[in-house]
Amino acid sequence: MKKIKKSHFLSSLWFSMKFSLTDDRERKRFMYNIMTFACIGALLLFGTISLLNGTRILAISDYSFAVILSALLLWVRKKGASEGIINFSLILVQSFFLYLFLSGKAGGVSFVWFFIVPVVTQFLKGGGKGLFFSLAQIALAMLPFLFPSRFPQAYAPRLGLRLLVSYLVLTSLVYIYETSRDGSQVLLEKALGELQEKANRDGLTGLYNRRHLNEIWAFLKRDYEPPDKNIAFIMADLDFFRSYNDTYGHQKGDEALITFGEILKGLKRRKTDYVFRYGGEEFCLFLYGADEKTSKDFCRAILDGLQEKKITHEKSPTGRLSVSLGCTIKSLDTEVDLEGIIKEADDALYRAKEKGRNRVEFV
Repeated sequence: MKKIKKSHFLSSLWFSMKFSLTDDRERKRFMYNIMTFACIGALLLFGTISLLNGTRILAISDYSFAVILSALLLWVRKKGASEGIINFSLILVQSFFLYLFLSGKAGGVSFVWFFIVPVVTQFLKGGGKGLFFSLAQIALAMLPFLFPSRFPQAYAPRLGLRLLVSYLVLTSLVYIYETSRDGSQVLLEKALGELQEKANRDGLTGLYNRRHLNEIWAFLKRDYEPPDKNIAFIMADLDFFRSYNDTYGHQKGDEALITFGEILKGLKRRKTDYVFRYGGEEFCLFLYGADEKTSKDFCRAILDGLQEKKITHEKSPTGRLSVSLGCTIKSLDTEVDLEGIIKEADDALYRAKEKGRNRVEFV
């Protein structure tokens, strides 16, 4: 096992504390760390007190619990907190709290530990599952009041009623808070998701924008498989579009851009096909896993799709609005960057323009 540096371990805890209010996973990790540290510290303290008092069995019990919780904390830090690990940790902690309460070993301090349970369990497990752990705790805590002769610590019956009422009130308040927070978290995540989606979209055509092009490229480079997959990058530019705007007005120009965007979206067949409005009358596409034939067929479909719309453009030699395309195909297994791909496709597009437009050129 690798040795964990103290400074790095404490910085990880501080990171959890810093972001616990804004990220649900970090919040739960923060609660788990705090709960585990507190329990380990208390177990070591009570174990030392028991050892000094000559009760070695109790000391060994406390130290054993501390070692188990420490091992779980290291496991969670290295592997992440699974549902099973969290459940097991909660059961251990609840057993410790009940042990303090039922044995009377901690005296009046045991009640302080006892009321931490609803907060910790519901923060870690959420309102519903956490409520189960909390109610199980109070049910077990009522045993000394129902069967006083079977437990070493005697508690007054009136204390049991006060304990039950106050515990249920606290549990209910935490449950209301946690369930309402969960609902707010869902709404917040949905709203953030919608805002993120809008930020990634072009306002006119609804296609992905240039900003999202960089993010998709990073995603494909990071997560593609198998390693010999190719990617085709197509640059498209509407021919004589400036004169189209001058002749028919910007509203008609916007309608033409929307129409062309719909053509591209209609040709998109797979989840790994991405269409972007690069800027102005320029568009681009990622075709992940496309070979040369697939890319040529796709480009031909773009040319034919716009031709079929028969958008009149009297300043164009064809009399119709047309598009020029440049395409490059790269293997993602090679050292290639986005700027290089864009330049190659743009050079091919420039050649298509030089050769008369309304055509596609490949690198």
